[in-house]
Amino acid sequence: MNPEHPIANIIEKLMGFSLEVFFFASGFLYVRSSQFDKPYSSLIFSKFKRLLIPYFFITVVMFVIKLALPSMMGRDVEFGVGYIYKMFLFPWEGPARHVWFLASLFTFFALMPLYKWTLLRNRKESAILVLVLLFVLQQTAEVYIPWDFCAIDRSARYFIYFYLGMCLMKWDLVKY
Repeated sequence: MNPEHPIANIIEKLMGFSLEVFFFASGFLYVRSSQFDKPYSSLIFSKFKRLLIPYFFITVVMFVIKLALPSMMGRDVEFGVGYIYKMFLFPWEGPARHVWFLASLFTFFALMPLYKWTLLRNRKESAILVLVLLFVLQQTAEVYIPWDFCAIDRSARYFIYFYLGMCLMKWDLVKY
């Protein structure tokens, strides 16, 4: 982008918090949706279809393309059991690094019983405790989580935005 162009500066500033807004909106809109009251098994099945199947599909397609055209792709791939295992469970190590957020969103939704426990029983003290714990996790995750399973170390800092979006919608805090 041309840094002298005023629109480029605005876009660059907006890019600084776009993922935070994305995860906040995901949590906010989920509570507002009709799926919030459905059973956990239905949620996991739905999110598996909407998040993990596209993640697996894109990963396989990118793997095949990068395997077929290694000289044109910047990142090498290997045809071996270890690499294939890693490319699905460690989004930042696979050929489709750019779709890590799908695995992250699935992980966030997998923790829904914790969220619902604090949101449905009107336990604001528990929600505040969860927010504090998420803030600590956000600040320390990249240092203390040495593994990259489902992009936990990369996405831990976004847990708080997802949960905060849920809290704002559930308790109708938007009006304030």
